[in-house]
Amino acid sequence: MAQILPHGGTLINRLLVGKEREDAIKRAASLKKITVDFRHVTDIEMIGIGAFSPLTGFMSKRDYLSVLDNNRLSDGTVWTIPVTLAVSKDEASNIKEGEEAAIYEESGHLIAIIKVSEKYDYDKKKEEKSIYLTESHEHPGVVYTESKGEVYIAGDISVIDKPAHEDFLDHRLDPVDTRRVFSENGWNTVVGFQTRNPVHRAHEYIIKCALEIVDGLFLNPLVGDTKKEDIPADIRMECYKVILDKYFPKDRVVLGVLGASMRYAGPKEAIFHAIIRKNYGCTHFIVGRDHAGVGKFYGTFDAQKIFDLFTPEEIGIIPLKFEHSFYCRKCGGLITAKTCPHSKENHLFLSGTKVREMLSSGEIPPEEFTRPEVAKVLIDAYVDKSLYTKPERVIKIRKDIYEEIVSHSKGNAPNESCGILAGKDRTVTKLYKMTNTESSPVSFLMDPKEQLSVMKDMRASSLDMLGIYHSHPSTNAHPSAKDLDMAFYDDASYVIVSLQDKNKPVIQSFAVKGGKVEEEEVKII
Repeated sequence: MAQILPHGGTLINRLLVGKEREDAIKRAASLKKITVDFRHVTDIEMIGIGAFSPLTGFMSKRDYLSVLDNNRLSDGTVWTIPVTLAVSKDEASNIKEGEEAAIYEESGHLIAIIKVSEKYDYDKKKEEKSIYLTESHEHPGVVYTESKGEVYIAGDISVIDKPAHEDFLDHRLDPVDTRRVFSENGWNTVVGFQTRNPVHRAHEYIIKCALEIVDGLFLNPLVGDTKKEDIPADIRMECYKVILDKYFPKDRVVLGVLGASMRYAGPKEAIFHAIIRKNYGCTHFIVGRDHAGVGKFYGTFDAQKIFDLFTPEEIGIIPLKFEHSFYCRKCGGLITAKTCPHSKENHLFLSGTKVREMLSSGEIPPEEFTRPEVAKVLIDAYVDKSLYTKPERVIKIRKDIYEEIVSHSKGNAPNESCGILAGKDRTVTKLYKMTNTESSPVSFLMDPKEQLSVMKDMRASSLDMLGIYHSHPSTNAHPSAKDLDMAFYDDASYVIVSLQDKNKPVIQSFAVKGGKVEEEEVKII
């Protein structure tokens, strides 16, 4: 079976090599100079490698207006996002149609030459309403459009150098590379999955559903320009590697990054993303809820409905439309509203805000929501290290007492254990095991009667209360938000035992004063 054709029928290659490249570098020294931002840099790379096929450069006015008005290039080819080069009026006045100009990154690195075919003014409001369906400055696409130059420069480009990437080098695959890999793997059908988020269980479910009907998966996270609130690409990549290594067949997956920048254009960007994956050699493309959306600017399934405006032949890649998936307690597994008959109270749903709160406090979300290996990567990234100061205080714990603490913690698992540490001069010499009245895996509360009895015993024994210990059965040894809320004693040490690795318990101690967390050195003596 022949591979799917690129959009427009030909895979574009605008990368210069050899003597052509050398000549272009020499020629650029005498050309007018255009300095571009990161968005334009990523667009130049995508045009150069053919990811934006059939585009050979930045759009003419005729193509641009056709995209805005008809979701097509002027020749009728489906295209929904304008790819344009914006400059200021002053810059435009120095650039002549029919001449070449050299394009540089902000760092001063020469990346391309453009043969200027046209200069034209454009209506920012028209573009915003057509592409983003709003003029609101709450939308990042609108903000970016308002910040651009007032004139568009059109023309074919010749790429001298791709951006000097330093990250994800093993996963930066051009369309010619992925098409070769898919062919070598014997894949006739490939599903592309676009993501700018970590892969949680809901994503895993729909990806695996898609894998049941195709030969291979192209996991293609976007690592170009995104919102500052989005999880950084390096952290997301660690999540992808972990989940692919543990939960996917290695011979059916290719992980490759997409260097394009997000537009947050919702439905129109869903078509754009599908076309890009078609150019990479995918035959199918997963479209989930609110694809490429932001805020509440688009309907939940608008990104799926837009595909119905075109014939399958016009787009050429098959959209796989999935509803929101979730864990249903009664079904006992991941499911969607299409196949689950149970009411919402049986569904496990965690908002993004709630998940971020849990991760930043060191709490692992339920395994039904995310794989623990993914959660660990995110927790390490999310825990606010600025709250912590370097250890200045030391707490010493006798080895036999340390072993008792660990034994008590293991014995209470999967619930948290708790207790009181007593002694003199920052050395723990006595342990009081307490009852966790909450019997919970994520929190603890001591029995008040037991606490009173312990206080009396410490006074009678002339011991000081040095600290409180508790366990984290499945998370790291950092205090959670609730732990910090319950830290009432400024002078106490808050000792946490992590059983995340049951064979290698980790013990850490903290002082909590005025919202600041000071890590303490723990010495086992």
